[in-house]
Amino acid sequence: MNGLSPTQELQAAASRCVKCGLCLPHCPSWSYSQRESDSPRGRIELAAAMASGELIPDAVGQARLNACVLCRACETVCPARVPFARLMDQTRARWPMRRLWFGALFLHKFGKALARGSAWLGVVSGMVRWLRLRIRHPLLEMLPSKLVLHRRALAQQDAGDDVGLFVGCVTDAIDRATLNDAAVLLECSGARVRWVEGGGCCGALPRHQGDAEGAATRLRQNTACTEACSCNVLISVATGCAAEFMEYPRYSEDPQAQSWAVRHREVMNYLQTVQGRLKFRSCSRKVWLHQPCSAQHTLKESDAARALLASIPQLRLKEANGQFCCGAGGVSMFHSLQQAQELGERVVGEFLESGSDILLTSNIGCALHLRRILRADGHAHAVRHPVNLLREQLQEQPTDA
Repeated sequence: MNGLSPTQELQAAASRCVKCGLCLPHCPSWSYSQRESDSPRGRIELAAAMASGELIPDAVGQARLNACVLCRACETVCPARVPFARLMDQTRARWPMRRLWFGALFLHKFGKALARGSAWLGVVSGMVRWLRLRIRHPLLEMLPSKLVLHRRALAQQDAGDDVGLFVGCVTDAIDRATLNDAAVLLECSGARVRWVEGGGCCGALPRHQGDAEGAATRLRQNTACTEACSCNVLISVATGCAAEFMEYPRYSEDPQAQSWAVRHREVMNYLQTVQGRLKFRSCSRKVWLHQPCSAQHTLKESDAARALLASIPQLRLKEANGQFCCGAGGVSMFHSLQQAQELGERVVGEFLESGSDILLTSNIGCALHLRRILRADGHAHAVRHPVNLLREQLQEQPTDA
């Protein structure tokens, strides 16, 4: 898009780093290992050396790249404005991550249906609980205690914003409760809601594993499908998806991609704009709000969830101090297990010290990861999306609730 070859573009991005080290204390993987090679500065050097041919990719170098959670905290503090996420995407496209066998399930409609049905059957039958006692697999600990099989039938309203609610991949597979709650809140705010399937994934899952063509395919499918549904606003419930949509203009010059990146909204951000139309019942519970890295460093939006939750009378709201990434990083938590565990334990520790009943987070990856750590440590606290609580506390419940 700028006339440079991929290698030249990568090297140009790397050359902007002035090696000041201001990013180091903000980098989750560096805070875990204290190794230069696990810092943004170290990864930039590694990527540049690989691109120039000075260094041949090997298992050690691949592990250093894989350990990056792409939180983009380094970009927030970088005085040279190094486009670190773009550099990492280009590097992983050259040397892709090892693909996870279960990751492919979430990228296809049949795979999502299979994952959802299997998970639901396992939870309802008690098989998941039985397996957890015998097999310590992260996927078993991540599953919600209750699963919803179906998306709700949407109301046929005559007026209001035409809103497309993007279903995503993992959320649609195992967290349809959040999709349904978001739809209720949107309808109660006066919007006309439609489900948007698109390519079944925003593109972040394949992109961060180095599958640039797979991500490009999802981009084309999503923009075409969203345009066809004739909605004015596209909304996603996961901040990770929202961050990917916001980046569409960087990946494609297609006018549809450029347009939908501007017309897209993260669900909490949209609901804040119509907050006056939503009335909530009081709730005396104590909740703790975790702000995902995608909200803080990519979307630059962390006020909406706080403002909406504060509108629930008597709710006792505490917020994470914002210093720690939870370590999920999309699929990074499966490639760098020990790092993800330690980073997640820091966040869980702060949550437990707060004495709160519920941990709220607006990104599906963070929710799965933090739920796993809490369960593994013997805690039964609920990990939920903020829309779940907002939906429960609505004063006027829909007739089909």
